[in-house]
Amino acid sequence: MGANPTNIRQAPTTEAEILTTLRSAEEFDVLSEENEWYEIELTDGSRGFVASWVAEKITGETVSAEEALPAQAPHYATTLAEATIVIDAGHGGYDPGAVASSGFTEKEVTLNTALLLADRLENAGVNVILTRSTDEHISLNDRVYHAHQANADAFISLHYDSVEQANTMSGTTTYYYSEDELPLAEAINHQLTQDVRLDNNGIRYGNYQVLRTNAQPSVLLELGYLNNDYDITVVNTHEYQSTVADAVYTALDRYFSQR
Repeated sequence: MGANPTNIRQAPTTEAEILTTLRSAEEFDVLSEENEWYEIELTDGSRGFVASWVAEKITGETVSAEEALPAQAPHYATTLAEATIVIDAGHGGYDPGAVASSGFTEKEVTLNTALLLADRLENAGVNVILTRSTDEHISLNDRVYHAHQANADAFISLHYDSVEQANTMSGTTTYYYSEDELPLAEAINHQLTQDVRLDNNGIRYGNYQVLRTNAQPSVLLELGYLNNDYDITVVNTHEYQSTVADAVYTALDRYFSQR
């Protein structure tokens, strides 16, 4: 949005109530267009309208993950220290993800786990990229964009799960999309089985956007259920998250050394 004060209104007319006024340039997702107005999604998840004559629209194609596909062949790291690892903390900002009955959210525990894993890897000299390092909303496209732009050797997306009926599922699950990502999924899932105190649900195919549209080796980890009474006493602890970070580090170290 423009650098001058810009009004976001409740409806596509200058007569409509002003929801907020922007004082600096900001970017928002355009949900629809009506006459000369853009319907946008605000940072708190609500919707509003901005006049097209005070806003610049950036098309999805100019910022798509596909545009950042590496021009060069994938970097073939044979040791973890040579690798570039993208760590993706799921959810964030106005998207809390699953919410535990005790009050903590998925976006909190994914970020805490991601930061611990990043520290573990960086201390070993690994080039680490975090899709987010604070409580902010990052689109699924932008998460994949980070992996493509960096020509990453691995993309690890961290999540905590929830199901419709509470206390019917527990434990960790490793998801992959392409068959050539199975070795990475197997390495990580094996170590989670060995080290993490929750039950392991194995390796499963996952048709998730951050995997499906990702040209780099990628997996998505579900690290416990936030509507399981036992899991929530475990996963929101530094001990558990550190154990996960150590397990993923060990798995990646073995994975790259055996390529």
